[in-house]
Amino acid sequence: MSDANVAVVKRFYECFAAGDMSGVLDCVADDFLMDHRGNENPESPVNKLWEGKSGMQEFFDTLLGTQDVIEHDVHEFFTSNNKVAVTGFFTGCVKKLAKSIHQTGYRSGQ
Repeated sequence: MSDANVAVVKRFYECFAAGDMSGVLDCVADDFLMDHRGNENPESPVNKLWEGKSGMQEFFDTLLGTQDVIEHDVHEFFTSNNKVAVTGFFTGCVKKLAKSIHQTGYRSGQ
């Protein structure tokens, strides 16, 4: 099960990198949960728990509506039971403030 989960999460990030939001949503189950809380900016509009396909769509609408992606890279995938953790980084620019942000470390679930 772990290899299959990693394959889905890798595909998710590949679709995101390619700007294929339809492909991203195809990787997400109806009961998907993504916990994006706890980043370095608690006021960020993406800093919350996102649920299901509609939550994932809302996450990307919010992210891409408020930030320009400058750089995004995924390094490693780790599995434990049916969970996948991903390490990497994201650098973006907050559109409203023209302020750069940099986040490291990811958590992904399957």
